[in-house]
Amino acid sequence: MARFAIAAVIFKFAWTFILPYLLSTLADLSGGGHIMNTTNLMIGTGFAIGPVVSGALIQSNGGAFMGMLLFGVGGVLASLVCILAAQRKVVHS
Repeated sequence: MARFAIAAVIFKFAWTFILPYLLSTLADLSGGGHIMNTTNLMIGTGFAIGPVVSGALIQSNGGAFMGMLLFGVGGVLASLVCILAAQRKVVHS
């Protein structure tokens, strides 16, 4: 229970810190609202599908969390690369 509480607090802090920067970067990419609409759809989809994927990864590894954690870290790193690439395009355009 303590690990879950610590993970929830870390996630909440990270999400609250990262979300404004992420959304402002995406808002700069286009003048219309299409990207923001799609972004909010993807955020909701991630919240809906994430627990299912995490549960499947935990179950497939016999109750171990390492597969889920590696998948999560990979997703975070991929997101970071995409955000940095998008910010460079906005600055240089």
